[in-house]
Amino acid sequence: MKINRRQLIQSATLAGLYYSLPLKAQTLTTSLDQDQFFVQILVPGGMDVTLSLDPQTHNKFKTDQNDIFIEYRPEEIHGTTNLKFGPACESLIPFLNECVVVNGIVMKRDVGHESLLNYISAGSFDSANLAIEAANTLGKTHLGLLTASQTQIGNRNITMTPIESLENLNDTDVNLNFLDQFNSNIIRPNTNQIKNLVDFRRNLTLLNESIDSVKTNIETEFNQIPIIIGSFLKGFSKSAILSTENINDLEIDLDTHAEHESNHLQSQKNVWDFVAQIFEAFKNTEYKNSSLFDKTTFVVMSEFSRTPYLNGAKGKDHNVYTNSVLIAGGKVQGGKSIGESKVIPRSASPTGQAIHIGNAFDFGLGRVTNENAENVSLIYPENLGKSFQALFNGSTNFYPNLTSAKPLTGIFK
Repeated sequence: MKINRRQLIQSATLAGLYYSLPLKAQTLTTSLDQDQFFVQILVPGGMDVTLSLDPQTHNKFKTDQNDIFIEYRPEEIHGTTNLKFGPACESLIPFLNECVVVNGIVMKRDVGHESLLNYISAGSFDSANLAIEAANTLGKTHLGLLTASQTQIGNRNITMTPIESLENLNDTDVNLNFLDQFNSNIIRPNTNQIKNLVDFRRNLTLLNESIDSVKTNIETEFNQIPIIIGSFLKGFSKSAILSTENINDLEIDLDTHAEHESNHLQSQKNVWDFVAQIFEAFKNTEYKNSSLFDKTTFVVMSEFSRTPYLNGAKGKDHNVYTNSVLIAGGKVQGGKSIGESKVIPRSASPTGQAIHIGNAFDFGLGRVTNENAENVSLIYPENLGKSFQALFNGSTNFYPNLTSAKPLTGIFK
C-alpha cells in the first residue's frame, strides 16, 4: 500500500502512540500541578512593538515623526495605567487582566532572524525552546510536545509530534497501513503486545473523538487549535509550540524594510487576532470546573522590534535594542507590564539617528531605574527564560544552564 508524505508522518505518529505504551510519569525534583499546560507562539519577522505591546506617543519623549514614526493617535492606545495595548492588538483587550507584557528586552546584537528567534525563545542561543523545557519539566506524555514550528531542542531528549500528523486520525488508509506493519512484524504476538495494541486503538479513538468534539464546539478556521485542545483535554500532551509562518491562511509579512506604513500594522493585527482566537477557544473549553485557559500559560514572542524611524524606502529595519513579549493565562499576575523602553531622539543620539532602547532594570526592587547598583542591568532573554522557573515551582531541572541569570519577579501567581 502506497502512502503520501502526510500519511507517512501520521503513521510514524501512530506508531509512537503504540510503542510509547505503557507510560510512566517523569520523576520531578519538585511537586507540580499536574493539570498544567504550556503554549509557545513564535512570530518570525520582527514585530514593531510600538504598534502593539509597547505603544508610544510623541508627547512622552518630545520627539517627532523623524525620531519615531507613529501611524496612530493617542486615543487608539487601549488599556490601563499599568498595561497598554497599541492598535495592532486591540483584539487582546478582553484578556488584558490575564496578560503580562515584558518590555525593553535587549537582544544584544543583530545576528539574523533565526538565531535571534532562538535566543528570545530559549533564553540563550543553544538552549531548548521554552516549550521544550516545559514539556521536559511537566513530565512524559504519549505525544510529548506538539509542534508546528522549527524547534530548538538543546540537549533535551523528548517526544515531539508534528501537529499536521494529527489532522486526519480517522483516515482509514493510514490506520490500515499501521496495522499491516504490525501484523507483518509480529507473527505470534505475546500478551503484552496484544494489550498494547488494544490500548493503542482505544487511545487513538479517544484522541480522535476529543479533537472532533472541540471542532464541533468552537469556531475557528485554524486546524491547529482544536488539535492542541483535544490533545490537552485527554492528557496526550501538555505543551505545544506554534509559528505564525506555518499557519495556513494567516497572511503575515513583518520584515517591512520598505513601505512599513499600514502594511506592518495589518500583518500585526493578523497575528494578534490569531492569538486572541486561541485565547478565546481555550476560554470556551471547560476543564475540571474551570477553563483550559486558566490551566494554560501562553507566551508570544518575536526576534526583535523595528527601528523607530522610517528609512529611505519608508520601511523600518531591525532593532535589537528593545523587544517585547506577551505572557498570558490563569497562572499569570495579569494586567501589568514589566520593564520599559525609551526613545533617544536624534538630537541626543551619538549616531545622529533616533534609538529605541530598553531601560535599565533593578531586579532586586523589580522596577525600572536610572541608578547604578548591584542588581541593576538591562533585561536580556536569559532573564526572561529564567523567570519561567517560578511557573514550575522553582524546579532545578528547568534551564539549569541559566543559574546566573536574574529572574523577573511578579509574573506568576
